[in-house]
Amino acid sequence: MSRAQPDDRLAPLVGRKLLSVEKVDYTWVFVFDSRVVIGTDADWRVVMDGRIRASSQDHGHVFGLPAPFDAVEKSRSAVVGRTVESATVVPDTGDLVIQLGPSVRLELLQLSIGYESWGLGTPEGRTICTGGGVLVDVPQE
Repeated sequence: MSRAQPDDRLAPLVGRKLLSVEKVDYTWVFVFDSRVVIGTDADWRVVMDGRIRASSQDHGHVFGLPAPFDAVEKSRSAVVGRTVESATVVPDTGDLVIQLGPSVRLELLQLSIGYESWGLGTPEGRTICTGGGVLVDVPQE
């Protein structure tokens, strides 16, 4: 596995505060200040203090808990209000790794050779992780 690499296309994320995490139908939306947004229909996870704290895969599952696991609420409590320290892409997969503090990161995973996984929207345009982990830029019209 290749290590995550800095990418200038991700620069608009750095220094932005994560304002909200939402689930709209099948899409997960991560909203940052300055009109920066990430949307994904693919898998993601929050890693905090060396452990997975929330995952899109677990949302709604009971796991023997008194109520279904709420990935929206768990991720909000872990990441909302935090500022992006760095954002990198794993070159051979297209996974997006967003560092939100010394021990907190949000990972958006590309698991398909054919489907898009995540998209970063900024006032300047969009960067989309297409099938196979290839990034494509779409300038704002």
